[in-house]
Amino acid sequence: MMHLVSLKIFLLLSLCSVSNADLSLTSVPNSAPDGFSQHFSKYIDVFGIPVYATSACSNNRVRHCANVLAQYLDNNEDGQIDNPAVHAKLINNNASMILFRNENEEENSDYWQDIDDEFLEYAMALFNFEINKDWQQDGDQEFDATLEETLHLVTWAGYAHAFPNVFGEFSGTQIADAMDANIANGYYHYDDPTCNYACNITEYTYWSLTSILGAQSAAWRQAQINDEWELPTPQLVESEDSIAFELLTDPQWALPTALPNGNYRPGEDLSCLADLNEDGSVDLADFNLFLIDYGCSGKSCIGDLNDDGLTNISDFAILLIQWGTDDCS
Repeated sequence: MMHLVSLKIFLLLSLCSVSNADLSLTSVPNSAPDGFSQHFSKYIDVFGIPVYATSACSNNRVRHCANVLAQYLDNNEDGQIDNPAVHAKLINNNASMILFRNENEEENSDYWQDIDDEFLEYAMALFNFEINKDWQQDGDQEFDATLEETLHLVTWAGYAHAFPNVFGEFSGTQIADAMDANIANGYYHYDDPTCNYACNITEYTYWSLTSILGAQSAAWRQAQINDEWELPTPQLVESEDSIAFELLTDPQWALPTALPNGNYRPGEDLSCLADLNEDGSVDLADFNLFLIDYGCSGKSCIGDLNDDGLTNISDFAILLIQWGTDDCS
């Protein structure tokens, strides 16, 4: 708790801090690099990182992509970038998300001919049909690929450059050593022949971190991914891949600690989330309500304090942090 307070104070004082992201959906601005307005018609600015989309993409799905990206960058939703060094690299690398309806639309587009390479080197593609903004962990349904592709952008174009000795996508870095050990132990076996060593690190970082955050733990999801990844829960990552677990949960890197839900709400006071009966304090009455709701899954769980669709140990941790708060209004 003291660390989070210290980090928040530091970010507020930092010259690199950034004000709240507006996330308004607009047309592509005139200030966009040449070629973007020719091929994309929708645009959202996420802390200076553009999200471009074609006219065939759903407005709601474009907004969802922007919200998830914002939550990865400002995970505690205080309106400030969690890691300014990473954000600076994303900006310097001209990082962006580019959204197409599907693979055919991307393949039939000649956007790469009209846009300079410097603006496409770190452009992460996401397809409209892959975006499942109503994804929940408690049902047998399609996973939300937004959680993957936006995180790829943040780690590949951001963390790998801001901290090259730790997250660099080449042999000998801390994340590379963790991946090599994991592969040797047989838990990660990505077999895409087009994915080189650096690409494998991007994928490995995604699998490890999202498993720690609980995105891969549902039984239906484990069945989908076990041909590639066999550590789908935070407990398995911690016990079988302790190098990655310790690295990705080390607060000095300000990596996400909560899985994005696509509902970015910067600046909202979240200090009283655990006041379940709304009586102005977090106390035994709220604890009893939490116990009754424990194990609930779905959108109606009152004890789901981190909005991941489940009432579980992660929510209990929030309740403990807020225990004793008596100035809720």
